[in-house]
Amino acid sequence: MTRTLRGRLVLLLGVVVATACVSLVAFAVVGSAVLLRREQARTLRSMAQKQCEGVTSEAREKGVELPAGAREYFEETRPDRLRLELTDRPGTVLVFSGDLDGWGTNEGRFRARSVACGDGFVMRAIARDVLFEPSVLLAGVILIAAFPLALAIGMMLGGVAIGRALRPLDDLEKAATRLTATSTLALGVGARPQELARLERSFDDLLERLGAALATERRFTQEASHELRTPLTVLRGRMERLAQAGSEEERGQHIAAIARELNALETLVEALLLLARSEDAPLPRVPVNLCDLARSAARRQGVLDGTAGRPIEVEAPDELLVRGSEELLDRAIGNVVENARKFAGSSGRIRVRVEAVAGRGVISVADDGPGIASEARSQVFDRFFRDAAHRQSSNGAGLGLAVVRSIVLRHGGSVSAGQSEFGGAELRFELPLL
Repeated sequence: MTRTLRGRLVLLLGVVVATACVSLVAFAVVGSAVLLRREQARTLRSMAQKQCEGVTSEAREKGVELPAGAREYFEETRPDRLRLELTDRPGTVLVFSGDLDGWGTNEGRFRARSVACGDGFVMRAIARDVLFEPSVLLAGVILIAAFPLALAIGMMLGGVAIGRALRPLDDLEKAATRLTATSTLALGVGARPQELARLERSFDDLLERLGAALATERRFTQEASHELRTPLTVLRGRMERLAQAGSEEERGQHIAAIARELNALETLVEALLLLARSEDAPLPRVPVNLCDLARSAARRQGVLDGTAGRPIEVEAPDELLVRGSEELLDRAIGNVVENARKFAGSSGRIRVRVEAVAGRGVISVADDGPGIASEARSQVFDRFFRDAAHRQSSNGAGLGLAVVRSIVLRHGGSVSAGQSEFGGAELRFELPLL
């Protein structure tokens, strides 16, 4: 039972109820004992004072000594359940009246109060300790005996109340069990307690994000399978024609074409793996200098371009720091620079600028190529998107800029595309500065 939340709450309730009952009984017993004994002491003192006044008056009327007057007075008044003693100062009993069961054998169960009475005498009133009275003992026994009954009733009622309070959790569990990947990803219980309502909202938000991720993944899988199907179909056709080729020259042409298709397929698979990694891999949170990455990307592209390529311009300060993955951000800048070179050509002008704007690091890559049509600028960062105007003239799978957007978004940034001051395209992304 204690393995369930309900069992643990019932057990905790039992501990709380038991502690409360024990505390209540202890306070009631101790408090009652203190009050009863205080009242008994006051009563005994008052009785001793009253008996002293009576004895003094009797001795005065009879003209006798105080002990003799006490004998006369005690003969006339015999108090019930009370022992009266007239003693001298040392404590020797001179006259007494009344008797108590057990007196002299168990004096610990009796209480006495004394007052000075006349010259050299003391009047003492003695009674059974109120805490040992049968009625008081019976009340204590009943109070203690009621403890397990109160505990049992409290746990029973508490268990019912806890069960009703936890019923929304059962509803949440049933709603979660009914969920499927194709259903609406929301619990829809409408829990009323604030804590459970917040929990339900948190789960609904999580399910909404999971639903969006599943939809994106489903669309990505469909698009990837479509993109992979085309080169595989082309490869199959090439290989069939290779098998039917009659001359060495024709076989060589088919082998070269197959090699090109395999290279394109390898590029596509690498892009898919990089995109998946940019979305799912752990993200380091180390300081990264965007200026160094921009200069490094320009140098790498210059090596690829060779001596025939126009040098890439870099405008950047010495240091501009963000926090994130140096490897992924380096790949993002490299992809944008590579994309600019692909469309601007080897002799095209490319400028990489890094600057700080309103607390954000801005990287912009501008070229003087054909540019991006205004209606396509909102789509260039989508997966597998290729502008219809350049689809036949450019190689690629349409994943380079999608990787850029994925990396930038994971770093808390944003991406955009527009027209550059050179007449071509300008791709820009922003990242929060360190």
